[in-house]
Amino acid sequence: MNAITLAAAFILVISAMERLMFWTWLLGFFYSKREPMKPTAAPSPEQVVEATAEPVQEDPHAVVVMDKPQTASVNRPSASNVGLMLDARHTVSIYGPIFSVDSLGFTGVHSKSPSGRWVIACDDSNGTRGGNRDSGHGTYILYDTERNSIKVQGKKLQRPTNGSVSNNGIFSLEDWLFGADLSGVFYVFSPVGEIILARTFTANILNSAISDNGLFAACHTAGGHTEDASRLVFFDVANGCEAFSIQSDVERPQGYEFDEERRELILCFKNLGKFRYSYTGDFLDAQQYKDAKLNSTDDFVAIREAEELLKDPSLPEDKAREILAVVNSAMPRVGKFHPHWKATALKVQGIAHERLGETKKAIKAYQEAIDLNPKVGVKRKLDALRKKIG
Repeated sequence: MNAITLAAAFILVISAMERLMFWTWLLGFFYSKREPMKPTAAPSPEQVVEATAEPVQEDPHAVVVMDKPQTASVNRPSASNVGLMLDARHTVSIYGPIFSVDSLGFTGVHSKSPSGRWVIACDDSNGTRGGNRDSGHGTYILYDTERNSIKVQGKKLQRPTNGSVSNNGIFSLEDWLFGADLSGVFYVFSPVGEIILARTFTANILNSAISDNGLFAACHTAGGHTEDASRLVFFDVANGCEAFSIQSDVERPQGYEFDEERRELILCFKNLGKFRYSYTGDFLDAQQYKDAKLNSTDDFVAIREAEELLKDPSLPEDKAREILAVVNSAMPRVGKFHPHWKATALKVQGIAHERLGETKKAIKAYQEAIDLNPKVGVKRKLDALRKKIG
C-alpha cells in the first residue's frame, strides 16, 4: 500500500469519526431538550428532582364538607394514619408556575410557602377537561422540596384551585365545585392531608391565603344576592374555627398578610395600600381605607368613593369641599376618555354642590349629567332644586 492510499484511508477514517461525533452531539442535544436533567447538587424548587418513596396521604376525608367549622388538632397524626405508600420514584418538574409529575399524570399550577420548602399544586381537571364541568374530580399535591418527596396526593375534591401553603406544610385550597351554582368550599389541611377546617359558601370564592406559620387563613367571596355574598372570613386555624365572618363593603383585595402576634388580618391593595382587621372583625383602618380610595390615582375609584362618602348625612363641610375638589380634578380626564363616567362625575359634583348649599351650581351639574345620560339618576334632585328656587 503506497503513501497515497494510506493518506486516503486516513482521511476517510477521520471523516467518519467527525460524522459520528456530529450525530452523537446532535442526538444528545435533541434529547436534552426532551428530558429534564437531574440535578447533581441539592435540588432547588425550580429544578427537576426525583421524589422519594415517602408516605403519601390519599386523603380519604377530602369529600367531607362541614357546615360549621369544628375544632380539630393540627398535630401530625401517627404513622398508622398516614395512608398510601408509594413504592416508585417520581420525577417532579417545576417550570415557572407549572408543577408536574409525569409518572402520576399530574400537571397543575403551584404556589410555594414563604420559606420555599413546601409546594402546593392543583389540577382543576378530570384529565381531559378543565374548568367548569359536572363531573371528574381534580387533583392536588403537596410537595416537600427539602426532602424531595410528595407528601399528599388528594383526588377527592371536585375542583381544587388557588392553593396556599405555610412554612410548616399546613395548606389551604378552594373547591369551586361542579355545576353552575354560585358555591364553593374553603379547606385547610394538615401537612399529611387531614382536614383541619372546611367552610361551605353559597357564593363563589374569589381568593384566599394562609399565614406564614399556618395559624390563620382568610378568604373573600364574590358579590351576589345570597347570604354568603361579599363575605370576608378570617379563620383561626390553630383552633379550627372562624375568628370572624362579615359581609364587607371592602372591595376584593389583591392579597393578604397576617400579623400572627397581634392576630390581625391585613388586606393588601395594589394601588391603595394595606389595611387591618382585628381578630373580632373590627376594621381598624376604615378611615385610612376611605381616604386612600378618595385620593386614588384611579379616577373611577375616587369618584365612586366620593359618591359613597356624600351619602353620610353628618359629613362635615370641609370634607364635602375636599370631595368636590377631587371630583373637579378628575373631571377633565374622565370626560376626555370616558363620556359615560363624565355623567357620573357631574352627578357627584352636583351632589357636593347641593350639600354645600350651592344650589345654582348643583342645578347646572345635574342638567349637564342628564344631557349626557338621561338615566344617570338625578332628575328628581334637579326638579326639586328648580322648584325650590322658583
